[in-house]
Amino acid sequence: MNTILPNIFPSIIILEQPLKTPYSSILYMVTIRTQVKDLLKENGMDNMSADFLDSLDNKVKQLVLDAVKRAKENGRRTVMGKDV
Repeated sequence: MNTILPNIFPSIIILEQPLKTPYSSILYMVTIRTQVKDLLKENGMDNMSADFLDSLDNKVKQLVLDAVKRAKENGRRTVMGKDV
């Protein structure tokens, strides 16, 4: 059973089992459900399907990994906006 941290971090879930993602070294969610849901509501969308957050999270992870690769290829240890 997953554990949800109370009050202080309402959108962080501690997983007992790793998420199944194509990124074996990244076993956690990087997108925050409540903030995504708030953004959707602000733009007139009331609901979010069960698979939407997983798909979004996988895209965000891939963007980050691609940015890291680009920064390394350019001899930098700092990821910049231009790497996205």
